[in-house]
Amino acid sequence: MKALVAVGAYCPNETCIDYGKVEAGNIIRYGRSGEGQQRFRCKSCRKTFNERTGTLFHGRQTPADDRLEVLALLAEGMRISSITRAKGFKEDTILDWLRAAARHAEQVEPPRELVGERCPYYNHLYSSDTDRLVLVEGQADAITFGEWNIPALAIVGMHISDELLASLRSHRRVLVALDNTREAMERNREVARKLGTLALIPRLPDGVKDANDWLSGHGATAEDVNSMLNKAKTWLQLEIERTAFLDGLERQDAVRDLFRHAVKLDEMELTEFRAALAKLDVKGRAFNDLLKAARAEEAEKGDDMPQILGDDVPLLSPALEGI
Repeated sequence: MKALVAVGAYCPNETCIDYGKVEAGNIIRYGRSGEGQQRFRCKSCRKTFNERTGTLFHGRQTPADDRLEVLALLAEGMRISSITRAKGFKEDTILDWLRAAARHAEQVEPPRELVGERCPYYNHLYSSDTDRLVLVEGQADAITFGEWNIPALAIVGMHISDELLASLRSHRRVLVALDNTREAMERNREVARKLGTLALIPRLPDGVKDANDWLSGHGATAEDVNSMLNKAKTWLQLEIERTAFLDGLERQDAVRDLFRHAVKLDEMELTEFRAALAKLDVKGRAFNDLLKAARAEEAEKGDDMPQILGDDVPLLSPALEGI
């Protein structure tokens, strides 16, 4: 298990024979820098470094307190443009600090069983009755979507709790847009499947890791982002596309699974589903039979639920009869 250690407890020089060895006896104090920072020296490689080496503040001219204050304001949901006006820092500078903080946060990933569940981060545009919500992986991405005037929630990692899933179901649409990596894209599908028909999966452009990278590295505008979100597909649509590449028994099982999810579609969605399945050569009587079987299976699950009222308890109060 990885542990957090203080600067000065090991040599940060990757070419050193004692690189990364904690409390190996090779590090000595070596005076202070002109700014008053404690310096260290490795006896093995003779390299020197100071107490900010490897931290968010290394090599930066802006005082650490100012950077921490800006990051705290961002965490509280204040927009970058507002911080620029209030503090006088350029937007590009603040974005650079934000990217650096995000990189450091990714490197420090304590086990969930050690630190408990991480709290989700809601950007300043979020509200419980938000019609359209974007679900992202990191806090920096949620803040970035705020710059595009879009409500977003960061799950802060890859794990999403059952409680958070339940709260997400209060929104009309949830766009699941975790990072553009293979692992995160698989997680997109898993989360969208759990959320059901309200979930959509947008696709970030190739070569773009996440929302923060898209803004800072590629200059994405609000128009670019809304166009991407507007083209998002449901989990069911993506599963239909995936099923098209299957064959044999695997394809048959996949098609039956699609119908199990189709029973919850509304009339318009079911029409689109029928058209999509026709391209897989599932149409006419075959479509109707599979849908009927899926609905019967769903109804059977409902019959298995425990009865809340006994058979001898009237559904209407006697006082209401005849009204």
